[in-house]
Amino acid sequence: MIAAGLWIAGRVWARQADLFRIITIQTPADSTLRVPDAIIGQSIWDVNLSSLAERLKAQQPALKEVRVIRRLPNTLRVEVVERAPVAQVKLGAWHAVDRSGYVFPESSAAPVEGLVVLDGVTGPGQPALKEGREHHQERLQLAFRVAERLSRSPALTGHRIISLDVGDPNQLLFVLDDRLEIRCGSETELPEHLGRLQTVLQRVAANHLSVRYIDVRFPEPVIGPKVS
Repeated sequence: MIAAGLWIAGRVWARQADLFRIITIQTPADSTLRVPDAIIGQSIWDVNLSSLAERLKAQQPALKEVRVIRRLPNTLRVEVVERAPVAQVKLGAWHAVDRSGYVFPESSAAPVEGLVVLDGVTGPGQPALKEGREHHQERLQLAFRVAERLSRSPALTGHRIISLDVGDPNQLLFVLDDRLEIRCGSETELPEHLGRLQTVLQRVAANHLSVRYIDVRFPEPVIGPKVS
């Protein structure tokens, strides 16, 4: 009982002590986030960190995350996590998207070099993608999962993924390097089909073949030569 009483008394003292009244709020350099002036002078223990972080993030939805951290005795530190584009979609113009499905408002007239083009995530029967918002529809998430698996596949080591089409989830299609089209089955079949693809790509490289497409949906993959 004595220990509990001392603990309660200590908490009351900490909330009231001038030592723990906020005098400094640290924000990232060049940040335009505005912390309410009323925070200054409050006890550092009375500030709801998660609630304040949500209010700050609402000021800049383009941020992936905002964190508020106590730095005793009297400082709050605001940290931000920027979004990182992982692919791009065409919504009239080209827009980058991050892994959480956030569509960046900035656009370009042509695809951005180095970002995978996602096809088949919009169109008839699919929810529209809107700039400045996160999206979690299944077709977009499918594209993210497949793109991630392709990027980790030993079959594609040394190759660059240009685009990925998930318009038909049972017949995935992606393009490598110099417009080499790869035709696969569904997401669940992908590990098996990538195994076939690895063998075919090795054969193509060894024989210096000029190939337009490779269809690995069949036990004996179909290779389509480039037309001169």
